[in-house]
Amino acid sequence: MPIANPLHSKGNDCDQDISNSRWLRTTNGTFEIRYRPKDHDYEYVRIASHGICIKTVLFVISQRETRIRYTLEFLTPDGTPCQIIQHEDLADEQAFFKVALPGFTLSANSRSFALLRECLMEDLPGASFEAILTTLGWYVWQGKYVFAHAGGIISADSACWESELDDPSGTPQLLDVIDIDKACSDVPILAGQHRPISAVHVRVPEQLAGYRPDPPKTQEEARSSVRAVLELLALGDPNVTYVAVPALFAAAIQDPRVAIFLYGESGSMKTEFALLLLSFFIPNAQERDCASFKSTENALRALFSSSGNVPIVIDDYIQLPGSRNGGDEAKKAENLIRSVVNRTGKDRCAGDGSLRPIDRPRGLPIITGEILPDGLESLRRRTINLPVDKGTFEAAIQGTRPNRFDHFQALARQGTLAQAMGAFIAWVAGRLPDHRDFLEEPGHDIVPDYPTHLRLLEATEYILSGSVAMLEFAREIGACSDAECERHDSLAIDAASNILDRAYFESLEDSPTEAFGQLVQAALSSLRCHIEVMDIDNHKDWEYAIPLELLGYTEREVAVTDLSNESGDEEACLDQIGSPEAAVNTVVEKSAAEASCDLNHATSKGADRNGSKYVEHENVYRPHGKRVGWLHGIHIDLIPEAALAEANSMAGRAGMLSLPGKKAFGKMLASQNWIATRNKDRNTLKVRRGNIVHEVWRIHCLRLFETALRWSAFDVEGYRQMSRVERQHAAADRRETILAQLRTKVVDFQVEHLLNPVLTETDRKAVLTPAPPQLDEDSATTESCEKRYTPAPLPYRPLPGYDEPDKDEDGMDS
Repeated sequence: MPIANPLHSKGNDCDQDISNSRWLRTTNGTFEIRYRPKDHDYEYVRIASHGICIKTVLFVISQRETRIRYTLEFLTPDGTPCQIIQHEDLADEQAFFKVALPGFTLSANSRSFALLRECLMEDLPGASFEAILTTLGWYVWQGKYVFAHAGGIISADSACWESELDDPSGTPQLLDVIDIDKACSDVPILAGQHRPISAVHVRVPEQLAGYRPDPPKTQEEARSSVRAVLELLALGDPNVTYVAVPALFAAAIQDPRVAIFLYGESGSMKTEFALLLLSFFIPNAQERDCASFKSTENALRALFSSSGNVPIVIDDYIQLPGSRNGGDEAKKAENLIRSVVNRTGKDRCAGDGSLRPIDRPRGLPIITGEILPDGLESLRRRTINLPVDKGTFEAAIQGTRPNRFDHFQALARQGTLAQAMGAFIAWVAGRLPDHRDFLEEPGHDIVPDYPTHLRLLEATEYILSGSVAMLEFAREIGACSDAECERHDSLAIDAASNILDRAYFESLEDSPTEAFGQLVQAALSSLRCHIEVMDIDNHKDWEYAIPLELLGYTEREVAVTDLSNESGDEEACLDQIGSPEAAVNTVVEKSAAEASCDLNHATSKGADRNGSKYVEHENVYRPHGKRVGWLHGIHIDLIPEAALAEANSMAGRAGMLSLPGKKAFGKMLASQNWIATRNKDRNTLKVRRGNIVHEVWRIHCLRLFETALRWSAFDVEGYRQMSRVERQHAAADRRETILAQLRTKVVDFQVEHLLNPVLTETDRKAVLTPAPPQLDEDSATTESCEKRYTPAPLPYRPLPGYDEPDKDEDGMDS
């Protein structure tokens, strides 16, 4: 019903210009202005009891879609309260009244709601456009890369230092980054109304509300916080810290495709260390900020779908004893880790049978537990498993309080670690495409010592890329020197290699004999033990000998120094060098550069002069650790107790189960054809070394060093295409071929160097394969003829370390 001009109502302070408007909103209500041509005047038709208008258009951006919300402003005598509604609430009158201000009514006109909706839609050109981000991580806004966290956004402009920015045009789709402006302009209801986004808000679930890595205000604060991060790397075992911490920086650059699993006994401070990692994004992180496997699988998926480039700690993985394949906990962990690492969501259908939009899990899972899931080999290759025992952080927690662990926990409560991550994100924002390209193709050229799963190799390179980016950032802002960066980089590479080695050892748990061989190799390479060589001089001069470095030896340089020559006669001094009466041996410490220069000069007589002293340098080999056996020709005599002790020690460090005892494991070695020679009814052989009789396992040397001795070409591509049975047959054939080659080379060496150097090639072959005897009629018997034509062995000294031992009076090998 038309009424008088509401602008003239008492107490109305609205000064709206109605000359070019169809609608009028005051505290008395919302009116439609109609022109009456006959009276040349306007009439006002009430639509609603309150003045109402759209002030802001909100674009809620998620992985699935972009939804529209409106901020409605109601004009009342007591103020202008606002209400946020969804676009669907304007579909019908009943839905609108559920979200409207209490006391709001419409006029009795049947077209009142349609007119009100038309009035609100005409407010869109004058409303401000703002975006609401529902997931954490990287976006593009106004041509710049921004990182969304619960407290707002971080861009290159947030950095407290000057930084060059990259042009992101054309790259968001390639980098899998959402362009905020494009996502808002693609909404059908606003087609043709291309407006810039004036503000960006971040609204995430309550579980992610604490993720606020705000960057520091000054450059000095940035340096101080980054130095604290570098000190954190020395908190415990480098094989743990130099993997877990760089993984956070790699995840901040690109959505991770790996999970971190911290496992170990109770009381090893797994959860405390995981909270320190979480403090890079949540200042003063507490256990309440961690997720749990007690949550449903769908809830965990939803949490990771909103997380983005941040870590999510899932604490206390528990596997019930006796459960088949790990039980429900292991199944839930497998499904979740597969989804996150593979970036594959869980497809669902709508009520009409069509596929719903998919939510892809993101984020870096950091899982803690006492044991790894059983029976899920594929799951283990999608995770980086870091063993944490009571010795991992022992150096950090020992001593008087406060200790180093408490120190870093205090820094976490102060937000120092979060400031370092915020500064890093602001630094990366200006060069995100380059760093993502580096993570895709890092080019670290890691060459694993053992066969490695391709997924694990990619994960290791991903971790190393995060370490490189972290150190580059620290060096650029002046938090560390070039020498310190090189030291940290070297430790990171060692930790990455340890990941690959440990994973290979874990894969050998179902094959104890192969695991034993690799564990003994690892113990020898790490100089924890050695295999003794009887005659090193002859061994190292032999062309086909096993390298001494593989047997637990290291090379050092020794100087043979002449006594002082008072006369100063140079020739006399040179004559005295090498004389046992006049020379003494002293160890000379040399730098790596000097050692490399002398690599091709094992002995340099008279190379140095100090006054009247002349020095002769020569290289000697020194064994390390305890002795676990002896080299015996093409065999190795292993001391069972010592070899098993070293293998079990390495297995414990790799998180593997211990090997069986001496008797049971000896049967395994015999069944796998490892034993070359043994006593009757025993898998061991009694040998005499000096005055002591030892029981040893005499095994083929290629069982330990087949992968290290490259005497024949190996078709890697063909090996990958073989089945498991074909690989076993190929390995057996290759082993027999190499053993035959080794035996031939041993015999050739003995014939050429020790039998008779003046023999011709024909005579040399005749010694190895003598011609059969020719029987004549006068021969009495075949036996006498064979005895007559049997060649007598030539007198020669057997090859040291490669001869068959003589028997002593007890019938044992000496």
